Amino acid sequence: MTRARSIAARRLRWDELFEVETPEKWTCSEENGVVSFFDPQSGVGALQVSFARRPETTVPDERHTSALAQQFALDRGWNVKDSEILRYEIAGAPVSEFSFIEAQKSRKYWCVWHVASHERIAFITYTCAAEDAEVEKEERTGIVQSFRWLSGDNPRQTTN
Repeated sequence: MTRARSIAARRLRWDELFEVETPEKWTCSEENGVVSFFDPQSGVGALQVSFARRPETTVPDERHTSALAQQFALDRGWNVKDSEILRYEIAGAPVSEFSFIEAQKSRKYWCVWHVASHERIAFITYTCAAEDAEVEKEERTGIVQSFRWLSGDNPRQTTN
């Protein structure tokens, strides 16, 4: 019988833009607008969050985040089928998610999320060696699932 691990977590806020829960042993840093989360002692990958403003004035939905996922994959020459892109919500925010293993020598594993608010898109990636894809799955999934927009970035709120 397999038991789920209990991961001690802490809630982090970033520049009044978003907050997440991270495992206590993970650390974070920011460089050039990209926030990175990782386990400095025994980690195998890194989860990175960056942002862009949404030019649209419509309420965001899963079609928008799905289109961003498809474009990201296309830009990298990855063959990701529409049926391989998951669509759901986190705290009312539309999300797309897919994973991909690069075929080159490096065999890098990628998991990619787009989380929309009315004003912004959070672009979240997790990368590691393909053979380590399952090692930090619980941790990275927990961080992404805890993602919350702060202040004026409510995904279903329109501004005038």
